[in-house]
Amino acid sequence: MDSGTNIKLRKYFMKKLWYGCLILFSCILLIGLLPANQVIDEDDNAPSVTASIDNQDNVPDYAKPKAVAGGNINTDGTIAQGYNIKKVEWNASLKRWQITLKGKAKNYYYSDFLTIVTAIDMDGISATTGSLSNRLNVYLTDITTGDRVKENFSFVVFKI
Repeated sequence: MDSGTNIKLRKYFMKKLWYGCLILFSCILLIGLLPANQVIDEDDNAPSVTASIDNQDNVPDYAKPKAVAGGNINTDGTIAQGYNIKKVEWNASLKRWQITLKGKAKNYYYSDFLTIVTAIDMDGISATTGSLSNRLNVYLTDITTGDRVKENFSFVVFKI
């Protein structure tokens, strides 16, 4: 295959699979396979979450995203449920969440990972991400006022 075909394959699978991976990870959290108020990481021999697609033998490794971190974060910064989360802090002056991750995401840089963030039980909140100093930064913004807000959220990080 030429490089153009590889790029098209990668884009196709990333576009089609990230929804499935998010749903899979959310289901795992919701049905209790990750017990409430328990944080696990790779040191606990936790299984990684892998998307399931037909005929994986013909799919390049880079098109098989794996969840390397994720969780539900409460408004006070406590980790309700999580995987490979070392620390969560609210930076009041910059109005953002700063998350230090462990395992394969410990040197987090936004362009090396696919990160999905959703505000929990909050209408009218948009979520964006960034990175600085190997940390995941999460910005929650009230779409009506444009103000950044401190709310609870969930996130999942995939290695790409």
